[in-house]
Amino acid sequence: MRHIKEEEFRTFLQCAKRYQEGDLHQARFNLRVARRTIESLFVKSIRNELKDPGRALQGALLRSLTVCNREEGLLEPQLEESHRQCTLWISEFLEYLPFSRYVPVAGPFPSVVQVGKMALQLEFSGILKMRENKTLHLVTFTPRADRHFLLNDPPTYLKIKLMDPITRSKYGSGNTKTRIHIFSMDKHNKIYYQGYDNRRVSNEPMKHLKAAGSLLVNGYAMPTLPCPQKTCKLYRRCNVLKD
Repeated sequence: MRHIKEEEFRTFLQCAKRYQEGDLHQARFNLRVARRTIESLFVKSIRNELKDPGRALQGALLRSLTVCNREEGLLEPQLEESHRQCTLWISEFLEYLPFSRYVPVAGPFPSVVQVGKMALQLEFSGILKMRENKTLHLVTFTPRADRHFLLNDPPTYLKIKLMDPITRSKYGSGNTKTRIHIFSMDKHNKIYYQGYDNRRVSNEPMKHLKAAGSLLVNGYAMPTLPCPQKTCKLYRRCNVLKD
């Protein structure tokens, strides 16, 4: 069974045309670099290798820039600007989740969940635990930077919905509260953040997501109502409203 990635499912739900053309909604270059850097710091902390956080941060950031730029092909001045912007962004990230209060207990990992007939691969950047209580914190990133999207992103909902009992049983206890922290970056490299805990999650969206997952694996397109792209080859199939 083919695993559907987060960006595939997001794009499928947003626009049939973009999905069919393979124009997937992916994170900006700087956010990909920042995410990879943060995940590297989580791993170093778990391995007890975070002796000098400042030096570790710059080393991880430089490696992340090099790896992410293999696909992007930015020039040296552009990389220098990305380095500066990502340093500022990560510094602000660490103000939200400082290592003095939050201890990483798991680094980046994928988790495949069944949503209807779809096997969806969710990407987690890490699990943190507060030093002073038993609250567990999932860290994740999303490509779009607006509050509505951060609150209603389907993969993010599925992450806390499906991982909450696992994280509580493995890293906490039955009454441990799980909280998810969602981060993004806009085109001006401004940080966007939203958090909520497991008490906000309901079962209502699941039936809609399962139906969408079944449509995706069966080769159907999600309708856009009303769809303005009348020249699109999928227009008649997607647009159920008559002119």
